[in-house]
Amino acid sequence: MSEFRHAFSATVAAVAVVAALAGCARTLESADTALLEPACNPDRGTPQAPAEIRSLDNPLAITADTVASGRELYEEATRPVACADCHGVDGDGQGPLGRHLDPAPSDFTCDFYRDVPDGQLFWITQEGSNFMHVEAGHADVKRPGRRDRRATAMRPHRYHLSETETWQVVAYLRTFHAEID
Repeated sequence: MSEFRHAFSATVAAVAVVAALAGCARTLESADTALLEPACNPDRGTPQAPAEIRSLDNPLAITADTVASGRELYEEATRPVACADCHGVDGDGQGPLGRHLDPAPSDFTCDFYRDVPDGQLFWITQEGSNFMHVEAGHADVKRPGRRDRRATAMRPHRYHLSETETWQVVAYLRTFHAEID
């Protein structure tokens, strides 16, 4: 019975990944196409958090435990797709899925991320980054073969992460620029 559950779980996970890739406006490049450049461009059309959220500081004490919890969520515990799957274990936008996305996932090692407010990182993690943005009754998504603007593949994680867990992830994101002993 345990083998059946393992096989069933693996099948469900595979279906979830395929559904995520198919259903969230991701464009996978062909295998012979060079990897996309990570996004160090601060002007990505990323929506701004409402002022009352953008101005928030992380309410959690930044301790080793907080950062460790954020790292676990970032690297593997967030589902259906962990942050590292797209943004990379090193935060460089070169995760196994992210290397092939257009536009490329944000590269948290870029210097300008030092100045992005905690509240903005929290909000984007919770709400997604222009994910299937809809205005005036139409999706702002680049269709295959067209060069117009598309939504990023950043999914909203508000259904998968509590507010505390999201703040833990924000604490971990800050380590990509912290001086580590």
